[in-house]
Amino acid sequence: MSEASVTAPSDFVWTIGRSPGLGYDLFYVMRRSSADHWLKRADVLDCGTWGEVAELGDDILEEVLGLAGFGSLEEYTQHLAITGAVPLPGVEELAAAKFDPDAELPLPEDEFDPRSLPAVCDGDWPPHIDSIVHDDLPAEIRQAFAETYETSYNGTYAYIETPHRDAVIAALEAAGHTVVEDPSIHELALTGW
Repeated sequence: MSEASVTAPSDFVWTIGRSPGLGYDLFYVMRRSSADHWLKRADVLDCGTWGEVAELGDDILEEVLGLAGFGSLEEYTQHLAITGAVPLPGVEELAAAKFDPDAELPLPEDEFDPRSLPAVCDGDWPPHIDSIVHDDLPAEIRQAFAETYETSYNGTYAYIETPHRDAVIAALEAAGHTVVEDPSIHELALTGW
């Protein structure tokens, strides 16, 4: 195996930014792959036409079409709040009643409102930044440094107070991860409606 093919177990990025919900700074850290994935998708929230969504890439367009009901019923319902601490009874049935498998695809000039996507309205797509922090941090680091909380409909979240920044970075590096600052991930804290 060549040196070029040997990589760190994962690549983490971090920033410190204001939490809209709490009103003070938090330390955000996540895998680079999660940051790249969700930052590209967060741009959907600024789109006003389906053509603008298409400009973000075929993979994102296909995903958003599915979320909007132009794919399968499974794509349409996969992010709905049906499995949280307080599952909403009947959500799948309501979605199935609204879903039209024969709906015509929107044209590029057609208006696009991201708030028309049930997963966006539910706060599941893109996920809350605290959900990403929870899912990406190794459990032992999350348990040592993060505050974890359950939400009624969106699952488990975690946030990290800023004084823990150096300790979290050191713990990730000690576990063999690379950790670099990336201020752009704070944008994910601002995606909620």
